[in-house]
Amino acid sequence: MANDLSQTMEYESPVMENYWNRITLNTTPHSIFNNDWSIFGLYDYSSTFLPSVTPVGSIPLSIFDGAELFNRNSLSDKNVHLISGNKQPIEMAVYTYPEGAVAGQRKNDVQLRENQVAVFMEINKTLDVVLRFKFGRTFNAFVNQYLKDTGSVETAASKENKAYQTNYDSINAYFKKQLSHYNMSQYVLEILGIDSQVFENLDELFDFSKYEVEKPIDERDDFCDDNYLPEFDKFNTFPKVAAKELDCEVQFYRSEEHSKGKHGKDDKGYNGNFGFDLYDEDTSGNGQLSLKYFPNITKIGDDYKAPFLTLWPPKSALPDIIKADSSFIPVTKAEIWFKLSQNKRDKDSSKKEGNLYYETNHPDVFINGKNQGDIFKNPSNGSFTVEDTGKFTIECRGIIKNYVFVTVKETDQTGKVIGVLVIVPNDRIYTTNVNLIDVKLGAVNLLKDGKSAHPLAIPLQNFFNQKSFNQAFIYVNVRSVG
Repeated sequence: MANDLSQTMEYESPVMENYWNRITLNTTPHSIFNNDWSIFGLYDYSSTFLPSVTPVGSIPLSIFDGAELFNRNSLSDKNVHLISGNKQPIEMAVYTYPEGAVAGQRKNDVQLRENQVAVFMEINKTLDVVLRFKFGRTFNAFVNQYLKDTGSVETAASKENKAYQTNYDSINAYFKKQLSHYNMSQYVLEILGIDSQVFENLDELFDFSKYEVEKPIDERDDFCDDNYLPEFDKFNTFPKVAAKELDCEVQFYRSEEHSKGKHGKDDKGYNGNFGFDLYDEDTSGNGQLSLKYFPNITKIGDDYKAPFLTLWPPKSALPDIIKADSSFIPVTKAEIWFKLSQNKRDKDSSKKEGNLYYETNHPDVFINGKNQGDIFKNPSNGSFTVEDTGKFTIECRGIIKNYVFVTVKETDQTGKVIGVLVIVPNDRIYTTNVNLIDVKLGAVNLLKDGKSAHPLAIPLQNFFNQKSFNQAFIYVNVRSVG
């Protein structure tokens, strides 16, 4: 290939060999991070397969330049093109790496949120570059609509599956030492064969909200990203309903002690066997946890925040998700406590006594064995009053692919919603390994005879998978090493 760079970096020259060795080393996968996962978000992917590469820029354009294609370019964060109806730019991540890098082999494992695009650039020793792409929901919708409107037989999927050929000098000539979200977006569109004039008027030409495209898998360790917050707003669109008998708010807790304000080691009723996250100013406030994770449901109360609960699917469903030890018993049930508190907006209300009615709003989520029904204070169908507490057993009997909003109403099915509990999707389970290193004291290994498993392996694996990592949908394999 003839190009300007070849004058200083000829094939098999010392300069070229140094460059190639350097970028190969820089794109070596992380020695500790688990690269056996089958799904990676944009930043999990870079942290795992390009750990030595320092990212340039941040949202909406991040460049992970393992192959040093852009090391002569400066990045401007001012020139951003807004493409969606919310005036939110497409979030772009660009990855460069040498031919043969593990990052290139694992690019298909990247899963995108709806507002993202991934650009993969692979360079070889003759400085030819192969480009490939992955599209999130929004950009996928745009590409499909553009191709349809222009009479093309191609689809967004066929565009994603193509390999686009270019070279080092062509890339640098295009950007002219200046990178921005705008010109990277233009470059991507031109490579894809999309008219750049369309790009100038995207906001006017396309209403992205109308496209019904399959939603991509979310990145579970960041499930409350702005684009993936559960749709709490739908509760605030309900028509106003007056309380019939019981004007209050219902908040949920992981144990009886928790309902009394106890945390940590003082919460002796919670053993960690299920995941539960409730915003509490004492433990989550002062910047320790962003309030964006817990938006207010104002139709219940001015500062009412719903908690999140994680429950695993049943053992019979696990083979479709992960390969787990045959003895593993997933935690599918939780005993949840609740407390009735005075509604601050209606503190003078006389409606302070009545029963509760629940709806799980999902066929595989059950409370006390049912999808919907009454909750009374006692077996004699006694009524609750403000400041009472109670409990119920909630169970997951299937795979949950979207957030489930369990609602509690006062009195009956037509009553006012006074409590919400959010069940987190459990259709993606991560796996990781914990390696136990044997320690020899003198000439004798006091912990292991060299033939059997480490004595801590089974207890630790049970603890991790029943009272620890399982809370975040992580399955742990504990292995003896050495």
